[in-house]
Amino acid sequence: MRYFIGLFFLFSAATSNAYLLLGSELANQMKEYDKAEVSSKDTSYYEVGQYTGFVAGVYDAYDINEIICSGKHVTRGQVYAVVAKFLRNNPERWDEPAFFLVSDALKKAFPCASK
Repeated sequence: MRYFIGLFFLFSAATSNAYLLLGSELANQMKEYDKAEVSSKDTSYYEVGQYTGFVAGVYDAYDINEIICSGKHVTRGQVYAVVAKFLRNNPERWDEPAFFLVSDALKKAFPCASK
C-alpha cells in the first residue's frame, strides 16, 4: 500500500508541474540561442541550455515513440531552428504551454506518412 501511495504522489507532482514553462519563456530562451549562433558576447548560455534541452527532450520523446518521423540525417541544429521558426511565426500562441508549441512545430516539420 505504501508503494501505491508513493507512486500516486510522485505522478501527481509530475502532472501538476507539466506545464510550468510557457511559450513566452521558451521564446526568450530561443532569443538567447539566436545570440549564441552569432557568437554574441552578452549571450546567457544558461538560457541557451534551457532552450536546447527542452526542445531536445520533446524531440527525443516524439522521435522514439514515432509521433514524428524526422529521418536519420536531421541535426540538432535543424531541430532547434524548426522550433525557433515556429515560435517566431506564432507569437500569439506564446501564452500557451511551451510543450504544445514545440510539439506542434515538430509534428508540422516531421510528419509521419501513415499518421
